[in-house]
Amino acid sequence: MQARFQINITNLFDDDKPQWSSYSVINAGQLQNLPNALTNNGNALTAPGGNPRLQVRSGFNQLEPRKISLTTTFTF
Repeated sequence: MQARFQINITNLFDDDKPQWSSYSVINAGQLQNLPNALTNNGNALTAPGGNPRLQVRSGFNQLEPRKISLTTTFTF
């Protein structure tokens, strides 16, 4: 009789951070009346001397939690 054991571990370090896959561009006029720490004028994307376009992360995948599987095969 021959036995074979195999252990597989996915996401070994249990990384729960999102894996970002794409970016989008938001124009200054798309977000209105949001607080702005720089100007407090109600328009979050119009800081003095700032860029009126903002590139933001938009698409992501979430990794599965750590998974351990044990496979045993017996040959007679």
